[in-house]
Amino acid sequence: MPLRLDKYSIAGIVGVVFFISLGVYGILEDKIEKKVQIDYQEVLKIAQERASIAEASINNLQSKCNELFKSQNENEYNLCIKELSQKRMELTSAQVDLFDIKSKLGLE
Repeated sequence: MPLRLDKYSIAGIVGVVFFISLGVYGILEDKIEKKVQIDYQEVLKIAQERASIAEASINNLQSKCNELFKSQNENEYNLCIKELSQKRMELTSAQVDLFDIKSKLGLE
């Protein structure tokens, strides 16, 4: 006896396949979202480390520049100030990245 498919049977099969596809998509979407969340947490840790390293570098350079200023070594002092300015720009960049990551994670 051959299998007879009328329009209602076909519509039912299409509906079942459609809803199964939606369920699989939802499960995969949740897994991908969790993976992205974990990746952002790792990126957040790296950005925090980058910002703290930049802050420490600035503190060390500030002390060095103060000593050079006291010793009246103008050339070395000017070089130190340029380096300090560059480190401050790096810190600003790190802080902007940190803010961006926190906002993507909903922490800001």
